Amino acid sequence: MAFPRLLALGILSIGLSASRVQVPEFPELQAYKSANPPAAFSFTNQTIIYAPVNNQTLGYPRVTELSDGSLLVASTLSGDYPAFFPICKSVDDGVTWNWLSNVGLAGNDTTGDDPGDESPIGLGAQPHLLQLKQAIGQFPAGAILATGNRMGMESTNIDLYASKDAGKSWQFVTTIAQGGPPTTDGVIAYYSDSRDENHAQKLSHQTSDNLIDWADPVDDVAYPKYEDRPGMTVVAYIPPLAKYMLVYEHGNGTRSKGGNNYPDSYKLAADPLLFNAAPALAIEAKDGLNKTIEPGSAPYVTWSPVGGVNGTIIVTDANHKKLFINRKGGAVEGWETRDIPQPHAYARALHVLSKYPDHLMVIGAGPFRPKQGDKTPLSVSLLNITALVESSQ
Repeated sequence: MAFPRLLALGILSIGLSASRVQVPEFPELQAYKSANPPAAFSFTNQTIIYAPVNNQTLGYPRVTELSDGSLLVASTLSGDYPAFFPICKSVDDGVTWNWLSNVGLAGNDTTGDDPGDESPIGLGAQPHLLQLKQAIGQFPAGAILATGNRMGMESTNIDLYASKDAGKSWQFVTTIAQGGPPTTDGVIAYYSDSRDENHAQKLSHQTSDNLIDWADPVDDVAYPKYEDRPGMTVVAYIPPLAKYMLVYEHGNGTRSKGGNNYPDSYKLAADPLLFNAAPALAIEAKDGLNKTIEPGSAPYVTWSPVGGVNGTIIVTDANHKKLFINRKGGAVEGWETRDIPQPHAYARALHVLSKYPDHLMVIGAGPFRPKQGDKTPLSVSLLNITALVESSQ
């Protein structure tokens, strides 16, 4: 069975300007290399990928592993210029990192069609990366896709970029979805959608078999109560279940038992196009005092074969430093927590190395809505999953 490639992103907004944006220069970024790197192939605690300078802030880190084993990380970078996504690369399983290129930086697109060339705001949120395993339309196998939100107060655009040279340069492809102000051989783009007048926000997806033309939106999560705001879709395939897991935050919901206004939930479905029919399930664990702990906001999910016959489902959130794990095939009673050294952050990302399935990357950057000049670095910890699952809560 061929499984579709997945893109997970969000939907925010943008305002456009008729004047062309001046292209900033970033000599400190282009020359950046990880300082004092640890030994190759070792487990590490909070290796700095990039430390912001001056008024720069970082957020929403995302990672993908290429077919040659190298790793690419994207993160929003903003400051005294329109936001964009710098791409950093590691060829030693996340131990050392170097700057590679920029996505969505004014004047950086190879086609000249990038809306960012005229935008005073830029790509401000939710980057996502993936490499095509087969050709789609005019894009060959091995091409890398990048998506993100070009956001402002007048409209919302999910832009798609592609690289045919392993991430060294990028071309603007299309705008997948456009919204208003904020209030199996193909690709699926998942996002939070505020365009339906019957919902303050819902989760939707669109599909494409050529990356240029996209089918109409389909609901993944939509609550009958208008005020409910599900958001922040991330999808992972869970092989022992032969199912996909969709995790999301449930804004303004009534499910929370811990006073959390954005508790995280999940759905399991054999078909990644049919999440809407699957029941919503709560992620809840117990601490040593039998108190309920639930993740909140900006969830991310991945899976490792380590941890037993079902492997281990691993979820991170914005409110906790610790991770939530499940070794019971996603059963609602199977959630546990584990402490880790990587600091908590808004929209942390997870990745299990394909060559080393006991190696878990946890990547984080700044907080939600950081103050200008926030110095929280983009950093990564490489953790031993075997030791993690065997440790106590």
